[in-house]
Amino acid sequence: MMKSFIARKRFLFSAAVVIYLAGLSFYTLSDYFSNKKLHENRLVESAYLTVSECKSGILANPEFLKSGIYSFYSDRIIKRSDADLLVVIDSVNGFEFYKDKAGILSSSTELKTELKHHLFDSYLYSGQLKLKNSDKCTYTIVYDYIDDKRTALVASGFDDCSLRLQMKAELWRSLKMHGFFLLLIIPFLAVMIYVEEREKKLLLERIYTERLTGLPNRTKLFLDIELCQNPAVFIINIDSFKEYNDLYGFEVGDFIILEMGRRLERICSDAFSGYKMQLYKLQADEYALLLKDSIEDEKLSALASRIISVIGENSFAYKGYDMNVSVTVGITRALSESFISEKEKRQHSPVSRADMALKKAKADKKHFLVYDESMNIPQEYEENIRLTKLIKKSIRAGSIIPHYQPIINNLSLKIEKYESLVRLCSEDGQIINPSMFLPVAKKTKMYSMITRIMSEKTFEYFKDKDYEFSVNLSVDDILNEDTVAYIIDLISIHGKSLSNKIIFEIVESEGIENFPKVKKFIENIKSGGCRIAIDDFGTGYSNFNYIGELNVDFIKIDASMIKNINSDKTSRIITETIVGFCQKMGIKTVAEFVHSKEVFEIVKKIGIDYSQGYYFGKPADKVEF
Repeated sequence: MMKSFIARKRFLFSAAVVIYLAGLSFYTLSDYFSNKKLHENRLVESAYLTVSECKSGILANPEFLKSGIYSFYSDRIIKRSDADLLVVIDSVNGFEFYKDKAGILSSSTELKTELKHHLFDSYLYSGQLKLKNSDKCTYTIVYDYIDDKRTALVASGFDDCSLRLQMKAELWRSLKMHGFFLLLIIPFLAVMIYVEEREKKLLLERIYTERLTGLPNRTKLFLDIELCQNPAVFIINIDSFKEYNDLYGFEVGDFIILEMGRRLERICSDAFSGYKMQLYKLQADEYALLLKDSIEDEKLSALASRIISVIGENSFAYKGYDMNVSVTVGITRALSESFISEKEKRQHSPVSRADMALKKAKADKKHFLVYDESMNIPQEYEENIRLTKLIKKSIRAGSIIPHYQPIINNLSLKIEKYESLVRLCSEDGQIINPSMFLPVAKKTKMYSMITRIMSEKTFEYFKDKDYEFSVNLSVDDILNEDTVAYIIDLISIHGKSLSNKIIFEIVESEGIENFPKVKKFIENIKSGGCRIAIDDFGTGYSNFNYIGELNVDFIKIDASMIKNINSDKTSRIITETIVGFCQKMGIKTVAEFVHSKEVFEIVKKIGIDYSQGYYFGKPADKVEF
């Protein structure tokens, strides 16, 4: 596309120059012929005037008709006239007078004879004739008889050789003028060409260069891959980069991007690798490395380990912030022609395969992954596309629905609360669990829309029911100002009677203590009468410090702790620790995944306040009364 644009621009420029030169030539030639005709007409008109004056002067004084008087009067006429040729002939008295600047007519008896022959043999009293001499000059002669007997005449004219010389001189002056004009515009053309080349260079830089880092971009990567026989591609993603931006600001985020680029450039020039590599900056928090010659999987893995090690061995320090940044790497090598289908060749470039490997590495919580044909990643992508279409269609059709699971008070054994759980109802009436579609919804930015739908439908359902209920919110929901504003508007519409029954469960709560917006949201919600629960506490990232800091009302102990609490001693010890901590902090506890009487008895024995699970009831589209 860029080459086509430049070619079109050069073609237009060349066409403009050709048109200008053609126009200049046409103008010069047309001007030449036009001026020649104009000069010729003026000379004919001047000749007629000379003849008329001469004749009038002779006829005005009869004495001039006497012999010898012609010569005297002709001299007077000559002095006043600038004609190239003046002839006075009296055939009766034998008088002839010639004024001939070129001297050709006066010295040529043959030409004189021809002139007299044409003049005196004419049946007209006045007129115009043309004579050619041996030098191919043409005389244009205007004549008029003095007397009625046609014995005496006056003639005047000019020769076209003189006219041509004059016109050539004028043409040469015109060409010199245009040449001078061209000399004047040459510097302008040179400047224009320089500016064009500079603009082309800047345009290429903008097209093929990433603005912040100055590194080649994704477009340039695709072009370079086309020139390689067996490329290997690394896509390097900065882990949790969005959190650095949200927590420290964009200035720190830009520093991380730039410092990451510098470290990766050192790897590219590192003697350790021994490979020809080029670094590229892709979108947002991703880089790419291109190896022009593919290498064995072992060496690819060694290089990926080297990248991860170099990035992680030193923290990123900036204005008092000390950040430990890590990366995940997706890798693809040149695939054997026998292992790759034509469809995959068309649909999945090396960059796409490396990106697939990166996403799978993140999903599997691995530092890096080399793409392999057996991964069936393209099939996963196709399934994700299908689910994306299904989610969009379900949102439009209102098929995102809540199901409600009861939460039991362990002392009274009565249902006090319900948790609202999202479900998707397909066209054939099949209920699809969130584990099937929520991960895709998060990737396609539709999760916040699902949160709003669930909040609205759940609020409306419980507005006239005497139960407390909980709605799930992710940290991303809380950080989304539009989603928060929508929920607050819903609460204000339904009033205080409903807000006292609402519990917001914060899911995926890893690192929430680092987000001031989360703390502010909790304060605002609690001031309106709503309460806060932390979901899935007990596995992965479970920090006791932020529980008190965030002032939560409920801790829901993760299913992985509860489901085997009757047989797993470690799970029971951890659960007892959580319960003891919460009792001292005045926080109520809820056991999830209570699936049997045996598990329930243990849960109740160690002091957990509430139970939720299939032992008491599955999620349903209606609550029990």
